[in-house]
Amino acid sequence: MAENFELIFAADYDKPNAPMHCHNGVELVMVERGSCTVEFQGFGCMNATAGQVFVTPPKIRHEQKGSDDCRTVFAVMNINGGNCDDMLRIVDTGKDPILLAWFNHLVFMQQQSRLLAAPPLLEAIWKRLSEFENQTENMTWAIRHQQMEQVVAYMRNNFYKPFTIKELCLKYSISESYFNTLFQKTYAISPLQYLIHCRLQRARQLLQIPYWNISEVARNSGFQDQNYFSRVFRKYFAETPSQYRKRTLKDDWTIPPHQPEKATLSWEETNLASTGKFPPSAPADGRRKKKRTTGS
Repeated sequence: MAENFELIFAADYDKPNAPMHCHNGVELVMVERGSCTVEFQGFGCMNATAGQVFVTPPKIRHEQKGSDDCRTVFAVMNINGGNCDDMLRIVDTGKDPILLAWFNHLVFMQQQSRLLAAPPLLEAIWKRLSEFENQTENMTWAIRHQQMEQVVAYMRNNFYKPFTIKELCLKYSISESYFNTLFQKTYAISPLQYLIHCRLQRARQLLQIPYWNISEVARNSGFQDQNYFSRVFRKYFAETPSQYRKRTLKDDWTIPPHQPEKATLSWEETNLASTGKFPPSAPADGRRKKKRTTGS
């Protein structure tokens, strides 16, 4: 509804750089010409070119660095109620001339002190932005947040290391709540669920190594607490790690006489299913050793 919107300020900006600042309302910034990079404190950087719109939630500090020919048009507003998605992101409008004209008309309203007439136009702008997003559902999370690809790659390649989602967000300077929300929207699961899934898949592979006890399997899968690991494993697979090992391991393994001290294998060494590599103390040819029987 139009009455949900209140224009605070609108202007054009034809300088390449803008110092660190923030607004009490939601800010829409349309790049009319050139390109610019905006650093959002706690969220990383985003790059936009002509025709793209930054959506910035209230009170997020940010700094703009643009090309020499950069020109932007922006509007800051209060939104009371309604269903507007003010999550930090970039919307690609394909250089839509209608949206650009509407943004410039907001600037005209500001110059003419006609802010009370702005709510219907603000509502129309948000609706048109929503239409562009609905038309481009294949818009990748790399556009919505350009650090997401790095973070997900780190999770995929290092999930067996002991880290939490909070520590991961601190590492990449991303707000934990924002990361959780964006990850959920992108993959339909939470970051923690994805991390647990990766760790449990590795644990099932490590359970095929008979001389590792359950505690070692848990630790080398990224779980620091054996009891927690066992509870989560049973929740996902309806059996305990020991039951899974007993069910999937045949009786023809020869268990070494002693366990290696502080055995730690790399992901490549333990990914038996995909690489066929075995730890040094296991049979080198990748076959299970039959128990030796004594002849008469």
